[in-house]
Amino acid sequence: MIPREQLYSVVELKTRGWTRGMITWFLPDSTVDDSRLHPRSRRRRESKLWLRTRVHVVEETEAFKAARERHQRPRD
Repeated sequence: MIPREQLYSVVELKTRGWTRGMITWFLPDSTVDDSRLHPRSRRRRESKLWLRTRVHVVEETEAFKAARERHQRPRD
């Protein structure tokens, strides 16, 4: 089992500026590195987790930077 401190959850990715769409596009389900039972879920859902190193590599790509910029651009 991968130590939790080496992983990002969806909530943590969102605090880093990711959107649901960006997660789906850049970190598809096939790249999930681990999953754990969500601590507050009554339905016993599993949280998807990705290695921090994988996330950092994606965040350095030009495609990701462009997507983040489009998302953060103020709307008229």
